[in-house]
Amino acid sequence: MILLKALKRFFRPLWFRIVLGLALVCVLLVVGTYWLLNWKGRQMLLHAEQQIAKEGETLDFKSLLPEPPPDSENLGGLPAFKNITLPGAEGDGVRKRLALLTIPAPAEGKYTKRPPTNLWAQLSKPVDLAAQARWLREEGSLTMPADSGDAASDILAALSASEQDPLVQEMMAGMNRPHAMWIPSLKTRELQGNMFGLEVPHYKHIQEMSNYLALRAVAALQAGQARAAQDAILLQLHLTQATEKESMVIGSLIAVTQTGIVAQPMWEICRARAGTAADFHRLRRKLDQISLRTTLLQAFRGELATSVSSICWIRDDPEQRALGELAVGESREWWKDPLVKVVPTGAYDANTAMVAMIYLNHFIKPLRDEGFTTMEMHQEEVNALMAKSKSSLLLYPELFASRVIFPVMEKIVQRTAYAEGVVQMMRAACSLEAFYLVHGRYPEKLTELTDEHGRPVLAAVDPMTNGDVNYQRTDDGRYRLWMTGADKEDDGGKRVLASKNPERTKLPGPDYEGDWVWDYVEVKTEQSKD
Repeated sequence: MILLKALKRFFRPLWFRIVLGLALVCVLLVVGTYWLLNWKGRQMLLHAEQQIAKEGETLDFKSLLPEPPPDSENLGGLPAFKNITLPGAEGDGVRKRLALLTIPAPAEGKYTKRPPTNLWAQLSKPVDLAAQARWLREEGSLTMPADSGDAASDILAALSASEQDPLVQEMMAGMNRPHAMWIPSLKTRELQGNMFGLEVPHYKHIQEMSNYLALRAVAALQAGQARAAQDAILLQLHLTQATEKESMVIGSLIAVTQTGIVAQPMWEICRARAGTAADFHRLRRKLDQISLRTTLLQAFRGELATSVSSICWIRDDPEQRALGELAVGESREWWKDPLVKVVPTGAYDANTAMVAMIYLNHFIKPLRDEGFTTMEMHQEEVNALMAKSKSSLLLYPELFASRVIFPVMEKIVQRTAYAEGVVQMMRAACSLEAFYLVHGRYPEKLTELTDEHGRPVLAAVDPMTNGDVNYQRTDDGRYRLWMTGADKEDDGGKRVLASKNPERTKLPGPDYEGDWVWDYVEVKTEQSKD
């Protein structure tokens, strides 16, 4: 009775009852808002999942990956490559051995200006191996022989040192295997919950090997060893084919880089017409197996699946929310971890849904159904969404994760479209050189090109328009191939290069106004302009 009387006296003041009522209302509002946010976010995610299924796409990352072939049929099953994908000690031994195939990178300080090695696209010019040899001797990481006056032979000797050549020959011996895939594949490995943090230690070594093989191919060609050059180029294409199969954007970018690296020796070997018709058909067949559009499409599908699973993984574990840093940026003030842990799960669901729908509607569907032709328009729409998010995170909280994930996609699409164009022109060039070696002339039209069995080859396609690659025989007895470039306007095969550094013109960039050109007439730098 005493306790009851005390409680009555405690609740008697009007001000206390008002404060208590307001507190209850606030609690109900918080609980109701929390519930509403969770419900709305869940509905958004369910809708996104339904749309993904309706379009025939999937959120199962492993289902996107091909089954690994038997080691005996896989270039990646060679002892030189096996386990290259594994992080830590399991793969370190393989990667350490592959590090032998490395061209010294420009170091800080004196040796930062390495002579350019990829001039075909801008200047239709072979690599200056004399300048390369001087730089390599000054840099000192690669053991160069005494200057013989033949830079190509000197560089080839340095790249064929006792430790390197057996490794290259081991790789060459596996080129008759019908498949190329890096193993162990992600399809067969246990994947972590947060795929944003997946380690891919093999990509650095793959890119370095591509640089090594490109210089080796150019040196062999200029030293008069056409077969060795052909084999080095073919091995580069096998490595690119292996990289294409991993359904990740970083993998597609490495494949794009590999394509840009192999283009120089491919251009030089076509320019020299070094090899037989069978050799050029062999290169063309391997190029037929490379599609950077397909690689990027699979990468977007993989990123869709792994982004959804990773954000949901962070959502489901309050401890991992703080570790994921999804909503707090890089700063670690004491009050932010507890705050992130109580964020409604609906906020994560809403962000997941927006990421999924942007991937589906602005990257996967356009690239799948129309190629690169409408990707610029979709990128503008994505940029508009990102601008909304930056204008007010409070008004558009569901776009926060998208703002973190998507800013780099524009450059990825541009680089891949250009690289796909390069692949198309390399395919056409190989077919043209094979045709010349059989008929003693180039065809009037690309439709006359055939394979070694007399069957028409796949038509070369401009990725920016989905139209045919332009072809013209030139007065010097050769030919010119060109595509419209990023502006989708046919300039008749004209390059528009920067006057100060024409070899560094950014052909894939949105501001480039000329065509993408493959020809053999060296461009004089004074003809370039800003």
